[in-house]
Amino acid sequence: MSRFANFLVDSIAFEVRFHHKWSLWDRAGALWHDISGLWQNVDQVVAEPNTQAFTFGNYDVKIQPDRALLVQRLPDLEADDFAERCGVVYKLVVQHLEIKILTRIGLRIRGIRQTSGREEGAQLLRQTGLFAAPHHTFNVHGEDISLERIIVLEAGSRGVRLHIRNEERKWNFAVPFAMPADSAEASRQVSGTLYGAMADVDYYVRSDTRVGSFEATSWISDGVRVIARDIRALLRE
Repeated sequence: MSRFANFLVDSIAFEVRFHHKWSLWDRAGALWHDISGLWQNVDQVVAEPNTQAFTFGNYDVKIQPDRALLVQRLPDLEADDFAERCGVVYKLVVQHLEIKILTRIGLRIRGIRQTSGREEGAQLLRQTGLFAAPHHTFNVHGEDISLERIIVLEAGSRGVRLHIRNEERKWNFAVPFAMPADSAEASRQVSGTLYGAMADVDYYVRSDTRVGSFEATSWISDGVRVIARDIRALLRE
């Protein structure tokens, strides 16, 4: 998402919660029918009375008697497309389950500002003004490089939870070799380490909201704009 500048978003999620709707048991088939007709290659991965889960492309959808969740992951993250698809799924869920009141609405974005190492990540986080640590204690003189903090701000019904930390991610996966058709498959392991300042932002409304007064697509688009603006300011983009 270019609006996040150098902050690489690896997942974005939209969730609504509501009072238990046991009608999911009866409406699961109709819900699956309508969702499967929206896009190509929609697969149902869980079909149980308490959970209906679907995947299509880099999207995951999970619907339970008290909540509905849609997640988009790398690659090809695009906020506008995400907001529109969430709006479509949201309308189907409230229609089929006959939901009148939402008890919580949330938008969660997780990503990382990549750095060359833990020391650079720690320096980036110190510039936010959120961290203060002694430079000389326990007979050791140095800098704290394992910085981590959780901040929760709430005002009325609106709130945000920010989890920020200096992160080290190790990855390892197999890359297949190009082999003749009559040869056995072969691959080699590729591994590495990603360093950076990780931010996990949960932006939410936690009061009862009437379905008729909530428009999911515009709320998500506005939320992405606010989170992108403040992440850039926090990380001095």
